[in-house]
Amino acid sequence: MTRATLFLAVTLALLAGCDGETTSSDDAGGHALPDAAPVIDAATPDAAAPDAGLADAGGDPPADAGQDGGSDAYVPPVDSDCDGLVDGPSREGWLGEDLDDDGELDEGETDPDLFDTDGDGLSDGVERGVVTPFATCADVFVPDEDPTTTTDPARADTDADGIEDGVEDEDRDGQRDEGETDPGDGTSPPAPISAVCTATGRTEVALTTVAPADLALVLPRASTSVEVVSAGTAIGALGHDVTTSVAFVALRVTPADGLVGPLGLEESLRPALATAGALSEREAISTTTWDGAPAVVASYTQASTLDADDHANALAGALAPESTGRLPAATGPTGAMQLRALYVLRSATEAVVLLSVAQRASASGPAAESATAFVAHDFVAGAALGTAGDALAPTCRLLTPLATPQVDVLLVVDDSGSMQASQLALAEAAHAMALAFESAQLDWRMGLVTSSYIATAAPNALRFRRFSRNANLVRGWLTENSTCVAGTCSQVPITPEPATCPGDPSQGANGGCWIGLTGAGTEAVLGSARAAIAAIAPGTAPGDDESPVRARQGARLVVILVGDADDQTTGDTTTSANCGPGGSVDAAGTACVAVADFVSFFGEAGSATLPTNPTGAPIPVHGIVCPSGAACGCTSGSCDLANSGREFNPQPIGGVPQQRHAAVVAATGGVLGSIRDVAAVRRAMDAITRDTIARTGHALDAPLVAASLRVALSAVRDPAACDAADLPRSTVDGYRYDPQRRSLAFYGACRPATESETAAVSFQRWAH
Repeated sequence: MTRATLFLAVTLALLAGCDGETTSSDDAGGHALPDAAPVIDAATPDAAAPDAGLADAGGDPPADAGQDGGSDAYVPPVDSDCDGLVDGPSREGWLGEDLDDDGELDEGETDPDLFDTDGDGLSDGVERGVVTPFATCADVFVPDEDPTTTTDPARADTDADGIEDGVEDEDRDGQRDEGETDPGDGTSPPAPISAVCTATGRTEVALTTVAPADLALVLPRASTSVEVVSAGTAIGALGHDVTTSVAFVALRVTPADGLVGPLGLEESLRPALATAGALSEREAISTTTWDGAPAVVASYTQASTLDADDHANALAGALAPESTGRLPAATGPTGAMQLRALYVLRSATEAVVLLSVAQRASASGPAAESATAFVAHDFVAGAALGTAGDALAPTCRLLTPLATPQVDVLLVVDDSGSMQASQLALAEAAHAMALAFESAQLDWRMGLVTSSYIATAAPNALRFRRFSRNANLVRGWLTENSTCVAGTCSQVPITPEPATCPGDPSQGANGGCWIGLTGAGTEAVLGSARAAIAAIAPGTAPGDDESPVRARQGARLVVILVGDADDQTTGDTTTSANCGPGGSVDAAGTACVAVADFVSFFGEAGSATLPTNPTGAPIPVHGIVCPSGAACGCTSGSCDLANSGREFNPQPIGGVPQQRHAAVVAATGGVLGSIRDVAAVRRAMDAITRDTIARTGHALDAPLVAASLRVALSAVRDPAACDAADLPRSTVDGYRYDPQRRSLAFYGACRPATESETAAVSFQRWAH
């Protein structure tokens, strides 16, 4: 026999002995789950495997699995796509993908090279109930958190309800969590509310990436954009929505040295913005972006003779003077602009500014809930910004039951002599707040103390105007010359119910009606708020009869500070002008209670440290106060920094704000508004109203894109005025989503018919 003939004979004999592996009896149909799946390192095969191909202790080869006298070389199982399934047939306790080992993707099989064969967002392993990874795949593999339930990895919509499996299983872990729908049940979510979650019913948005600036931006689908370039590198983008004519600016900027937080970023950039036109007083709210960066959302009106696109170009030039890349010259409507902004402090050396620019007449006042207003709001609300590489994932969420939330609002109002005009503006704004609460699905109450609450001798010292749901009474507290006459506050309406009052000093000046202007001149808005909370909290327990002089433990407690002077609290019951020694109207002395102490009491937003107040829960503090760097409360003449009659308001040092009350508002995540004019007070109260409703709304704890929302309810309060299968965005008859608070609120005819109703919510969410 020649050497070649011998080689051929040996080769044929070896091939005859290679009979391969058969499909495991644990998975004869390709879908059953083995009782246990061991972790096998492909480089070190399991010695207990039936066909390990290794010599035994005596050095003899194992018996051939095919019993044909041959001897197989062991080939360890491989999981190329790290989904927890072996590439070929099921074997050694592992479920397989190519069940007949023919190298073809047949019906009922999954692709060994695709982590998610059907593209529904769930890995093939999760869909088949795999809980254990190959050792080489530990960093990629996703385990099934509930292997007792499975879906079809070869069908994107297992239950054929029009909603992909990965949309129903929001976190894509194989387990049905609270709020998720069941991908194996075609009646979850039930019709007709399921329509908003289907592939054809969802709202799509466009994702634009500017990689050099590390920006991902969500824009309306009908948008165009152009990159803004500086020194040869893209630093952002300008955009234009064809449908609404809203323009967008997104820029990465370098923060100035020494600025404190995103509010400091806003104040450092505001002068540049103002070069494009005079700015109104701002309303600002501290927040955190979905990916954890501190931020501030602000809004202004701005004078302009341009249209929105050209105005956006001017703003880009103001913030990045040496840049190129602008929107084409346009011929849209001109005039005053509604300017909304998001200031994000990603690090000490990197910040991002988003601006939306819209015609004021098209986005405010009667048009505040127009499509233009919503598009402008959504871009800067905190969920339209990601980083390069981030993606969006469609999601369906169920909310049930829809219980009526509770809120107790504590107003803390300056009752000193300089507050006359501000109190009048506040009276109307607070009344509007009460009416808004009534329109929303909200169980609300309001109570009031003044900045003289901790004073030793003042008409409102230690006097609490009790919690009430009477909107006319709230107006009476702040209406000039409203007095208690025969048990009713004068000067205010008596319908739908009169403003009842005690008529004695037990609830303060004027028999418990108007707070007056004779309070202490050393205002203590923070100290009075702290003392009042200590008196009314922790409050009545859920299920107990409520008390008008106690907070409710089941309600969200909210504080609103209103005053033209900064806080001058020096102790639990003491104050000192300008905060004592070393103080002046422009700088705080050394005697006042530290801001950090108040932050510890009310609670820092986002902190894991529990606050020291009696409720044990964070209490947001809002402020309608004198803006940083401005003068307020002047007794005569032009109220500017040259006026010696102005109130105590510490001025910035090196561009860093020094106001005490504003620092507490920012730290607790409250809304910061201006008290300098009537319009500013109203805008601030509107923003506080929206935030308060949002804080008590129905939680949607997901980084969702507001522009992608669709909402349906199983039943609404008034079907004739509201389509339950597709609720509109409206605070009259509809819903409102708040990106900062990640909550949903219902209004008017679109409120749930009962607390047991179910809402289906469809949206796109961010995914790294």
